[in-house]
Amino acid sequence: MARILVSEASSLSALESIHALVAAGHHVEACDSSALCLARFATGLRRVHRCPHFGRSPAAYLAFVVELLERRTFDVLYPAHEQAFLFARARARLERHVALALPDFEVMRRLQSKVELARTLDALGLPCPETAVVNTPAALRAACTQAAPWVKTAIGTASRGVLRVDSAEALAHAVTLLGGSGPLVVQRHVDGALERAQAIFDHGRLCAFHACRQLAVAVGGGDVQKEAVHRPLVQQHLAQLGAALGWHGGLSIDYLLTPQGSPSYVDANPRLAEPGNAVASGLNLPALLVELSLGHRLAPGTQLGRCGTRTHMGLQAVLSAAQERRPRRRLLRTLSELWGSTGRFAGSHESLTPRAEPALLVPFVAVSALLLALPWAWRWLVGHAVGSYALTESGAALIEAGEL
Repeated sequence: MARILVSEASSLSALESIHALVAAGHHVEACDSSALCLARFATGLRRVHRCPHFGRSPAAYLAFVVELLERRTFDVLYPAHEQAFLFARARARLERHVALALPDFEVMRRLQSKVELARTLDALGLPCPETAVVNTPAALRAACTQAAPWVKTAIGTASRGVLRVDSAEALAHAVTLLGGSGPLVVQRHVDGALERAQAIFDHGRLCAFHACRQLAVAVGGGDVQKEAVHRPLVQQHLAQLGAALGWHGGLSIDYLLTPQGSPSYVDANPRLAEPGNAVASGLNLPALLVELSLGHRLAPGTQLGRCGTRTHMGLQAVLSAAQERRPRRRLLRTLSELWGSTGRFAGSHESLTPRAEPALLVPFVAVSALLLALPWAWRWLVGHAVGSYALTESGAALIEAGEL
């Protein structure tokens, strides 16, 4: 059993990772700036340490984590979300106290920034939408002459900083993004089903791989439900990417699977993102990441999860229902299907608030009741949750500058 400190406890990725680490028999604690973070209700989480807000002040957050590691004993620091970017920058400082599996910072930033990701994919010849990196309003307007492209800021979480330019108003908004965030990525729209792949690398060697397809979209572009799929070409591409970068640790990538069956890579997360479907498919990626962090050599070959496993997040389902037409009727229907495991949730596993964790019914019931009373509150709930752990442009600039 390892003593693990998880970087935050508010995101969906963090809660799914905590479930997986507890199931593997580890002692798990977490940091978070919120008194009511979601994972606080997870039965197996031993303690939540209140910390400074990561997005607003990465330096204060890092100082808190280092001080905590100095006075308490942990074996592994687990980056559940974009704290991985900060930890990579301060890796030498952190490794005096704890083990963690991360690539060099210069490698990390090549996938953290959407601008650098576009350049990396192009350099390696990996398929992605037709892309332009623009620095001026004139270049942005010229790139947006194609039919309704996507414009992305270099740094963005949960679809923040991603805009479909399908009107003059949207183009004007994109110009304001350029003024506030530096270079933008402009990508041609690609038709296809959204899928996500996750991997673990040992200094460039692919050790574990999982892919899943989004079956139902959640608020902000996340997943209500997904299904494990077999994608050997994506596995091959990720092996190529990880080997070229010498990647060490977890890595996730999003892609559109075109009607012709080819992937087109659109985003990357330099960490493990929402590993619940992989865990339900028999591949405990968070536990493997802990083994890697501790210096254990993972088995030769590539570990894979079972295909066909469906998972869902009930909280995402009710939040999505609240934004639809006739929201209360849709909410009641969704709650009925979730509780009875019927309709689209028949044969699907709850990865976020499983019934085996009765305490997690508290936030689920509270959110459901609030949305039944005030359906419009979904906007506030989503914005508050993402804001508690998201990396901001200013925060990323401080980390890159080493002002920690």
